[in-house]
Amino acid sequence: MRISSLATGCIVAISFVALGCPAPPPATVPAAGDTQNNDTTATTTAPELPDPRGQLPRTATPAPAEATDGPDAEPASELESAVYSVQVMSSSSRDAAEAAARQVRSLTSQPVEVVQESGGAWRVYAGRSGTRTPMDRLRDQLISAGYSGAWTKQRVVETSVRDNTIPTGESVYSVQIFVSSTPENARRVAAEARSVTRLPVEVVEMDGYWKVFVGRSPTRSAIDAERDALRQRGYPDAWTYRRQGTR
Repeated sequence: MRISSLATGCIVAISFVALGCPAPPPATVPAAGDTQNNDTTATTTAPELPDPRGQLPRTATPAPAEATDGPDAEPASELESAVYSVQVMSSSSRDAAEAAARQVRSLTSQPVEVVQESGGAWRVYAGRSGTRTPMDRLRDQLISAGYSGAWTKQRVVETSVRDNTIPTGESVYSVQIFVSSTPENARRVAAEARSVTRLPVEVVEMDGYWKVFVGRSPTRSAIDAERDALRQRGYPDAWTYRRQGTR
């Protein structure tokens, strides 16, 4: 029987151990081509390969694009211009806006305006410039003075003013090159401007500010040409204005 054979084998094996007989030889490792299955497999070390990353081309990370100012505001007529200003605050109360404007006027010689805009909000603006850089400097100045919400904004303004030096019912075109809250600054700029233009230069007081105008013409084209020339001569904020008489 099969059971008897197994038992006999076990007894013979025990007898060999007891008599000090040598143990049977270890199992032979199958050859490389042997298909016999084994529980134990040889461990081989993979060859070390070069790091492929060193062979890849180096690509520079592109620098972030600089922020640009798009045309936030577009003039709707020839008597409007897109300018940069610093918006200091916005309020539903005109009294609050006027109070803030008085405080801001004590900090800068730039014109400060209180304007009611769409939606009924009253906003305080400081300065006007055709380029952003001077308004960014003014913004930083106002932030340092405590107006943390100040920011540079492009907006459309009218380039038409009422002027009591012009007869009522008449109007002329001039180039406005400077505005100041002090007459001394306006006169200084006017004296400098007389050295770069042949047209008459005036200092006119309007609503508590002194404005420097160059030339008077019943037609706009001649004044536009002078405006462009003055911008090339160091007056980037030169604008064509229509001055309507109130005298």
